[in-house]
Amino acid sequence: MADLLIVLLCLLLGQRAMAARVIIIPQNVKSHVMFHARIASLLAGQGHVVDILVPTNIPDVLEENGVRVIWHKTATDVPFVNTAEVSEMFVDYAMATSFYEQVSKNAAIMTKIAARWDQECSALLADVDITSQMVPGRYDIAIIDTATMKCHVSFIYRMDIPIILLGVLTFEWMFRVPTLPSFVPLQLSRSTDRMSFLERLENTILHVFGHVGFLSLTPRTVPSTEPPIAVSDIFHRSALYFVLDDLSIAYPRPTMPNLVYVGDAIPKPGEPLDPEVASFVAGARHGVVIFSFGSYFSHMPRSMAEKFCSAFKRIPQSVIWKQKNGTLCDADPGKVLLLDWLPQNDLLSHDNVKLFISHCGINSILESVYHSVPIIGFPICLDQPFNARRLEDKGLAYRMRINDFSVDELVSNIGKILVDGAISKNLQRASAIIRHKPDSPERRLSYWVDHVVTYGHSHLRSKAFDLNIFQFYCLDVLLVILGILLVICVLVYSCLRKICTYIKCCYGSKKVKTL
Repeated sequence: MADLLIVLLCLLLGQRAMAARVIIIPQNVKSHVMFHARIASLLAGQGHVVDILVPTNIPDVLEENGVRVIWHKTATDVPFVNTAEVSEMFVDYAMATSFYEQVSKNAAIMTKIAARWDQECSALLADVDITSQMVPGRYDIAIIDTATMKCHVSFIYRMDIPIILLGVLTFEWMFRVPTLPSFVPLQLSRSTDRMSFLERLENTILHVFGHVGFLSLTPRTVPSTEPPIAVSDIFHRSALYFVLDDLSIAYPRPTMPNLVYVGDAIPKPGEPLDPEVASFVAGARHGVVIFSFGSYFSHMPRSMAEKFCSAFKRIPQSVIWKQKNGTLCDADPGKVLLLDWLPQNDLLSHDNVKLFISHCGINSILESVYHSVPIIGFPICLDQPFNARRLEDKGLAYRMRINDFSVDELVSNIGKILVDGAISKNLQRASAIIRHKPDSPERRLSYWVDHVVTYGHSHLRSKAFDLNIFQFYCLDVLLVILGILLVICVLVYSCLRKICTYIKCCYGSKKVKTL
């Protein structure tokens, strides 16, 4: 018995010795903080020692599974991205009548947001309480948000530890993933993975301009690093890329050993609802519709809200609407419940929730598919149009345009999707795919963190990282081949011309004899 206890003690000590000390740094955006906190909780549940750096204007982060929250002070009570000002900019973007107008407005929005994030970065770097904790030897590895990297990376380079990037799958070329625009649609494109020639042409053009735009709009160097580090190099130096996506909703595409899908870490089995919400859901005889546009779009214009409110009055289902302004809908409170915060995952897991009207943010669609709840998508901005398009393409959702929908159209689509057998069948299949994995998301996350801390990451990186973008796409090779072909064509043309001239000289001047 004593020997058995010794063995168990050794195993426990060995497990503890393998635990990594992890620092997680999300961007100051509520949805981003939430999914980073979810990753932190899963890693801590696997025995890792996890700290997460959280802004004070997002106070509802729980210290689950022993995760330690390090609070950093912010000058505002609400993250800039979650303010009414940004909501209005996104509404203006969504109302654009042409695709290229949307592209230009999106660039303007991102530039303004980046400027505000620069200000927050300066304040964070000047916070002595925070910088005093970011010292060599304190952590083994860092997980940082791909939404912004320059400020966070300055801490990581001081500590000289590996970096894991966490975010949606974009800029694959920066991580040297060999994606081709012939079958991998860019997030800004309007195509699926089955493209006509014109769609492939548009996707290729956007692919090229996406590269140029990233390099021109992204700050060139990371502050507080010596020598200065180019932001594009952060992708190259990162150990792993944790991608918030899942094959249940994603198009098949190339990956590399250091690119790991972790989208199934976001949804989870539901927990009991609080009494008020539980009573409302249970009392809905025809079921419940959940309506939420996430944290990016908390402020809705009254004219737009009135259209949704009118539609909700006409459907038999009850509605739970995430909306800070409780006066936007004058429907019976027993029919439409307005709340400024939703236990979204827990609601979607409830049997009486029949439909989710969503902006199609990545967290929302993963939770909805996991719980087999059909979606009517009203994409607004960023990756949402791409998410809505692929859900519709896979038969998991209906997609509508926020800038030109009618009340009748919305009411009709709600009625149709609830009885659409194909949607229901596809959702059941997608839910099974997201759940059926050879490992759990927490074990996958833990495995890769342990792997990098123990063995490093040089063996996970292809030699593509040693190539510039022209070499990576073999553009230099193609140019040489085209040059050789051009020289051959010129030589052949020159030879044929000389032959023709010779023939003309030898035979063209001879007179034809006549009888």
